[in-house]
Amino acid sequence: RRELRQQTAYRVLQVAQEMHYIIGNTVPPQSGHSLAMRAGINGGSVVSGIIGKTKFCFDIWGDAVNLASRMESTGSPKATQVTSVIYELLQDYPPCAVEFLPRGLVDVKGKGKVQSYITKETNLHSAFEQDGDDVPRETSAYLL
Repeated sequence: RRELRQQTAYRVLQVAQEMHYIIGNTVPPQSGHSLAMRAGINGGSVVSGIIGKTKFCFDIWGDAVNLASRMESTGSPKATQVTSVIYELLQDYPPCAVEFLPRGLVDVKGKGKVQSYITKETNLHSAFEQDGDDVPRETSAYLL
């Protein structure tokens, strides 16, 4: 069961890395402008359902979702901020080559001080340097 949670957390992190890469390379450097995004990841139980009467939408709710949202909103551009739940899953997971830096306690609305970690920006592009491809073979299927 732990291995499944590790695989899932790693895949979510890979999607975030891919998004950072794509957004960071959308605007040509010679334009003088740049784009960046923040990402936040947490793990835990959620409730899901379909809402709407005429236009249906799938959604998830719960403390885990709210905390992931707070990780994003208090994070840094060009990096992914994760909770200690995700850090503990991925710190010793061999396929995960991303280095996490302790961010310290982050004040999270409704939760108080929460320990968080942030991805080291220099590792964000390593997944994309495979055979000159722009899309890593390992994660491309998860974005379809």
